[in-house]
Amino acid sequence: MNDDDLFLENLRRDAVILRHEPEDEVLWSRLEARVRDSVRAVRTTPTVAQLLAGWIRPVAVSLAILAIAGSVAVGVESRYGEKSTATLEALSQPPADMSSMYEELLGVGD
Repeated sequence: MNDDDLFLENLRRDAVILRHEPEDEVLWSRLEARVRDSVRAVRTTPTVAQLLAGWIRPVAVSLAILAIAGSVAVGVESRYGEKSTATLEALSQPPADMSSMYEELLGVGD
């Protein structure tokens, strides 16, 4: 007998007090039925409706969050956004002469 066999024998002997073997036959059959039901519940594959419910809810929440963020961004932009067309006007003008810009900036020239 090696160490593993001795260990298992001691373990079985110590675990005898932990075993639950009801004397009543009805209680024993109820216990078996509960175990079978729990094993069967774990093994069953989800239905199509359960799969869709599992995927649609998170997608719907994500889209709702995006819609709320978009509406907040539009509201902030419409309230605090610049309504000036200065940038469009500046883009439509021909490029400025660099020398006149330096003269104006440095205060030199005429």
